[in-house]
Amino acid sequence: VLVKHSNENVAGAAAQALGRFAGEMASLTLRDAYARDARFHVRIHALGGLARMRDPATASLALAALNDENIVIQGGGLGALEGLGDSAYSVAMLEYMDRQSPGEADGDLLEVVGKLGDPPGSTAVRDRLVAEANKKTNPFEVRYGAARGLKTMGLATLVKPVFDVAYARNTNDTLM
Repeated sequence: VLVKHSNENVAGAAAQALGRFAGEMASLTLRDAYARDARFHVRIHALGGLARMRDPATASLALAALNDENIVIQGGGLGALEGLGDSAYSVAMLEYMDRQSPGEADGDLLEVVGKLGDPPGSTAVRDRLVAEANKKTNPFEVRYGAARGLKTMGLATLVKPVFDVAYARNTNDTLM
């Protein structure tokens, strides 16, 4: 009932909380809220709740959200895919990033993609992260985000110089 509350914050919080209770009724309520409610906070919390309960519809809804006109819904889709933790969606996240800012990478998103890892039978994520980490024209934050993603994949040795720069900067900041 609270998922349909007139106050967007109350409805969003209810959708978020409902995601902690996996069950058919909760799943149907969250799917309905995502599909019918125009308020973006309600929609992203419904999608997050579905991801939390590992609802089978989550992946298709989250992938569709990446093409929504509202950037907040797109972010909710990314968060849901991250929450699912399935490497099968990592390439879709890279493709999303390319559509949003061609030629510009996002360090945080690269790290998340690294946490998900390569899809089975592919090295697309590894290859992209190595390329972004070694691209000298990228801001250091992007290079370091890609390097952290590789580290979570157990491939930090591929970008050791990036970590060396980060450690040197941290040491310098500490000494100052």
